[in-house]
Amino acid sequence: MQSLLETFLCFGILLGVIALIYRFKRFYQSIHPGVIIVISYVALIRLLIPWQLAYNHPILYQGALRHIFINVNRAWDENSSFLNLFSIRRILIVIWLAGALINAIKLYRSRRKTMIYLQFSSKDITEGILKSSYLSDSQKEYLIKHRVKILSVDNIGSPLTCGLLKTLILIPNGILFEGDELSVIVTHEIAHIKRGDLIKKMLKAIIEVVYWWFPLVSILNSYNSLATEMLTDEVASKGKRKEYVQGIISIISKINNIYIDNNMIPYVHPVTLYSNSGEMQKRFLRLRDHKTNFLLSFGILVFTVLLFISSYVFVLCPRNTDKELTEIGRIEGYYTPTQANSYIIKKDDGTFEHYMWMGGENYELVDIEETVEFFPLGAKMYDEEGNEIKWPFIHRY
Repeated sequence: MQSLLETFLCFGILLGVIALIYRFKRFYQSIHPGVIIVISYVALIRLLIPWQLAYNHPILYQGALRHIFINVNRAWDENSSFLNLFSIRRILIVIWLAGALINAIKLYRSRRKTMIYLQFSSKDITEGILKSSYLSDSQKEYLIKHRVKILSVDNIGSPLTCGLLKTLILIPNGILFEGDELSVIVTHEIAHIKRGDLIKKMLKAIIEVVYWWFPLVSILNSYNSLATEMLTDEVASKGKRKEYVQGIISIISKINNIYIDNNMIPYVHPVTLYSNSGEMQKRFLRLRDHKTNFLLSFGILVFTVLLFISSYVFVLCPRNTDKELTEIGRIEGYYTPTQANSYIIKKDDGTFEHYMWMGGENYELVDIEETVEFFPLGAKMYDEEGNEIKWPFIHRY
């Protein structure tokens, strides 16, 4: 539980930093979008590795996931009682697995539905675009080398890229884009492909499936997507920012005229500049007015790294070794039982005795009236004859 609290605290702080950046115009215009992407990935890594790092214990032993591993193993123990199979922990695990499976099926069906839609509602215009004069030779060479297809698709609200094994650039059908506008579109989408954004997007979708019960992951991924678009805009507009901005405005105007003015609902919703909280507005404002503050960006990166490391080590929750805990107990008059300074005797009548080293030469019997659930998990257990035995199946939170 302590590990999870530390994990969520670190995750929440990093998510709050990103939200604060996007809340104020001066921040998202001055902080490099790559910094936001790094923060979001660090938060996801912290969420995926919610283990404690103790100074003298293996990671899995001290980590939050060890309870799952231990209880799953004990579920198949021949000495486990039937009622134990229906513990709260197992019910929660079943609920999580069911939710993850349902969301995985939804993700697959969504991708499958999109591919089927493209088969019947698209037209390959790759050859025509490759013969045009508004793409550079390097862009044409990249499209040919990586076998990227450009499709004109009915009823989508904005250009986009999809496909992992077979990369596709999708352009809305029914909108007459000029040569410079198509150049902006292809340049932007190629930048996505080069940076591996399609694979990253799929990995983020999988993480959302695993953490379906934690809605803040979806919020973090939306922030990450916005930062990814901002960074892609920077890459695509390098050396031609004015032309790129004009192209973006022209593209959005045409999309709005087709879908919004005619009250049409596209398969993929259109972008817009009109919402104060809209992603496109933030992208446009950064493109138009941005001046990256590298010192501030570097400071936020340093803070992120320090927070990440400290969340595993000492700042969020200081840890002591077993020897230190025993010494503290000797001085202050109480003792903390651990797997290194204790052992358990299971008596023939089913009761347990807990022996703990208290700084002397011998282990002393500790009077604990609670059940074995409160004994230090991992301490060695013996029967009355001195033979080491397995721990009984118990729940320890």
